Amino acid sequence: MIRSGDDAVCADRAIGSYPIKTFVVDVGTRRPLGIGSGNLAILSALPEDVADLILGHNTARINSYRDIDIQQVRDLAAQGRSQGHIAMDVVGVHGVRALGMAVLLNGKPVAAISIAAISARMVPEREQKLLKVLSREIAELSLMLQQRTTKSH
Repeated sequence: MIRSGDDAVCADRAIGSYPIKTFVVDVGTRRPLGIGSGNLAILSALPEDVADLILGHNTARINSYRDIDIQQVRDLAAQGRSQGHIAMDVVGVHGVRALGMAVLLNGKPVAAISIAAISARMVPEREQKLLKVLSREIAELSLMLQQRTTKSH
């Protein structure tokens, strides 16, 4: 997911090898920051006052989603802020759980990577392993972005 103002857009999607696929969002899908683990990861990595402002802008759109409301989004963002990642059941897709982490550039969240799988596979031990994978990929991507922006200046 790549941040675009008060939203994020799905820029890419990779498909795993497990026989049950969890296609939560298609490439090109735009959703408000606060809906989805990647979008929440971006939101939770922003300064709290900025996140509150964005949630104020997005309240009506967020409340239009079934299975979540603005207070739940605020609670998840606070949890993400303290943990450094988002772990949540996917909004509107029963039986699917997702993890998300923000990609930072110069300390600011510009994107996120998330992993979704059926809830039965997202036991706490597996979530911890996947969070390590996400951390490694996020660090590599952040470094590549930093190098690209440094070269262009």
